[in-house]
Amino acid sequence: TGFRNVIYLRISLIIVSVLQIIYTIYSIANAFSSPIVWSVIAISINLLQIAYILYNKKFMNLTPDERALYEMIGGRMDIINFRKLMKAGSWVTVEENQIIIFENKPIEKLFYLFEGEVEVNMNDCRIATIKKGNFLGEMSFLSGELPSATVSSITHVKIFSWEKVKLRLLMDKNDDFMHEIYSIFSNDMILKI
Repeated sequence: TGFRNVIYLRISLIIVSVLQIIYTIYSIANAFSSPIVWSVIAISINLLQIAYILYNKKFMNLTPDERALYEMIGGRMDIINFRKLMKAGSWVTVEENQIIIFENKPIEKLFYLFEGEVEVNMNDCRIATIKKGNFLGEMSFLSGELPSATVSSITHVKIFSWEKVKLRLLMDKNDDFMHEIYSIFSNDMILKI
């Protein structure tokens, strides 16, 4: 309803500006007077704003899982950047007792744990249990080093994954997107501490 109200307001302003132009044309001899110029400017601005709102609304149509993921990562990311993030990855399900990340072995993906629970083992010793709402492999992604631990599923898990190369390219192309991703990683690491 908020979108609809803003669009109705902008349409009303356009109608008022058109009426202002008509009134000015019929009441003033000089058709290029300043009220007409300002009305045309007002119409242009409002048409651009309506186009912008409708364009952004298109990006707001998230699936229930996408909306939940958006809220899980903080709900503050620009919606257009979030759609780019979603487009760059894919959903994956992993059965219980499956290894997702191997210690000291190259990993090509970055993961976000959407549902379920995983355990983190270092040198065959369990050091942590991670529940939904956390990144997996983000330290390896940030540092470029091999993973320092093995991560395996305890339960059936649902993960969103990105190929590191694809995500890195997206970050290199867009500074705003890169800053938002780093901010999300920072928040995730703070919550893990």
